[in-house]
Amino acid sequence: MSTTPTPPWWQTSLKITAVVVALAAVAIWAPWPINALAVLGAVVFLLLSLRNPDHWLRRAATGCLTGAAVSGVVPDLAGRLEWQGGFVEITKDGMVAYALLATGVAMAALDVWRERARAGASASSRDARGSGDDELEPPDEPIRSEPKDPLDDDLRAYFTAAVERHRTIELAGFEARVRAPIRLQDLYVPLHAMFDRDPWRDDVAFPNAEAAKDHVDARGMRCELLLSDALEHALRLGRSGVVLLGDPGSGKTTHLRRILLKIAHDGAESLGLPQGVVPVFLPLRNLEELDKGLDTFIERELAGPFRTVPEGFGERLRVRGRVLYLLDGLDEVRSAEDRAKVASWIDQARTAYHDSYFMVTCRYAGYTGGARLSENFLEVHLRPLDDEQVDDFVRRWFSIVETSLVEAHERPVAMRRAKARADELVAELRKPEFQEAARVYELTHNPLLLTTICLVHRDSRRLPDRRVDLYDQCVNVLLERWNDAKKLPITFPAKQARALLQPVARWMHDEEGRTRATTQQLVGPLREALEVTGLTVEPGAFLASIRDESGLLTGWGVDEFGFMHLGLQEFLTAQQYRNEGLLDNKAFDRLAGYFGDSWWQEVILLMLAQRNPPVFEPFMRALTKRSELASWADAEMMDLSFNETAVKSAAPFVEVILKSEAGLGKQQVGAAKVLRRKMPEEFARLEVVLAEHLTAEVRMWWAS
Repeated sequence: MSTTPTPPWWQTSLKITAVVVALAAVAIWAPWPINALAVLGAVVFLLLSLRNPDHWLRRAATGCLTGAAVSGVVPDLAGRLEWQGGFVEITKDGMVAYALLATGVAMAALDVWRERARAGASASSRDARGSGDDELEPPDEPIRSEPKDPLDDDLRAYFTAAVERHRTIELAGFEARVRAPIRLQDLYVPLHAMFDRDPWRDDVAFPNAEAAKDHVDARGMRCELLLSDALEHALRLGRSGVVLLGDPGSGKTTHLRRILLKIAHDGAESLGLPQGVVPVFLPLRNLEELDKGLDTFIERELAGPFRTVPEGFGERLRVRGRVLYLLDGLDEVRSAEDRAKVASWIDQARTAYHDSYFMVTCRYAGYTGGARLSENFLEVHLRPLDDEQVDDFVRRWFSIVETSLVEAHERPVAMRRAKARADELVAELRKPEFQEAARVYELTHNPLLLTTICLVHRDSRRLPDRRVDLYDQCVNVLLERWNDAKKLPITFPAKQARALLQPVARWMHDEEGRTRATTQQLVGPLREALEVTGLTVEPGAFLASIRDESGLLTGWGVDEFGFMHLGLQEFLTAQQYRNEGLLDNKAFDRLAGYFGDSWWQEVILLMLAQRNPPVFEPFMRALTKRSELASWADAEMMDLSFNETAVKSAAPFVEVILKSEAGLGKQQVGAAKVLRRKMPEEFARLEVVLAEHLTAEVRMWWAS
């Protein structure tokens, strides 16, 4: 496929000359039989370049740069150039490497010159139209389409319907109250992404975005880019598609919709694509007739929401070519086997539709095994929001909310109110104590969870001081949204939905590292919870509803569930253990055994922070039964427990010190150490008791 106009003859001639010189250098200085192979390669290369000069010369340029990079002669310069290639190292001779590098740099410079010239022309064209990246909303009339296109009338109808369908979004929590449509562009924050510069494919599956970043960083090959540049970058690297991987709620679907709007307004050239490319948004969750292929799926999708498009438009569009297929949610295809079929199907379509382009989104959990696409797709990883993007999102969100809930004449006042409230929230998010609470800080870097925090702040004009209260309010917001939007014929309120999710969270957390489970695995704990509450609902339907309509429990795959954030799982687990412990102390005994375990740290702290009633005393009584108490007394976890708890009490520690049973020496020493460090006044009252204690172990500790 061609991604740029045909180059002038002099550029092609210069490139061919440069490559011939480089290969001659290889022939002269490289040892036998490398030199003979180089001469043969030169002949083959020249024949191929005459047939398709731009394509093969581009590959040669990237190969030359890669050869120089792996030679070790000038790795820094070669590494800074964001090129990849499929050529392997053939020699480490310095002269050969120098020739390769010089050739690659020369040809890369020519390509950069051409790209800048093209970008300048494109920018001038956009300036002439009076549009820019910040204004993606298409004009009311006419919708942009390419002139003289055989499908011109059909394309106008299609673009009109597509823009109408994708230009607005629902405002979570305010669906029924907004006075005007919310434009996607008004809330959209430009996102960042990364990819692995290593040209050799690495078939590693990642559980989440951070794991992907750590892996690529360990290889030293991470390249950052604006997500909006991903397609153009892929084409420069000789790829015809992009697979965009990201965590739930990170903005993958929104980005595809933005691409469609961008092309509708500014043309495909604004994204580095050839003129006339038409974007088609295809949600793979709607795929039902897998065996009928892409053509049938496109036709059915276009026939549904785009009623104004003539019948058979999808087929005519495919024959016309120059289509950007925006395939959303590979992970939402029903099963691993079906995902593998769809991935193969997409690869085949890429080959068959040689002048079209592809962008596929997928959650990490669904991108494994046979579902992975071929090396013709650039694997791009969506990054969490950074602090600047968080600020931008908060300000956009409050501006939209405040102005959309009032009449037009009230909007100046609403804008001032929005600015004041956004300033307040941004200031709170920048407080050191907030940023030091790692779990809570992470919540703000996911667009969906950040929306929840904005809702909490708007309701109370401030964020709760304690993270347990923030989690509590976030869960309430998400479940109340679910209660308003759910389509199930059930009537129990969000409070009862929480009562069902707490046992699910506890069951998941009881196995270290478990954050996901299948429907079949979750049916058991959920059914038990339903029996306790007396509620009647089919477990699978309840899970699907919570996943689709609340954002609290999310689908990591078609049949795999997990909480949106580990902190939410930990909070609900803490609530469940607290409730069970108040009925039966055995729950606290079990949890006390995990006191020194990092997997359980946050659960214990969140449980101790809860009020009405507090559980510090019963939990610490369980802790004083443990022989490890003496070593835990000086641990950071004990300090955190006293700092986080809603109510402190010396009673559990005094009680164990005063006991006369044999075999409690370690526990009594531990209790005394805790009091001395955390409650010195209470400790001072026990000095005589400790000095004359019945247990020799305690007396020895006191004397030391």
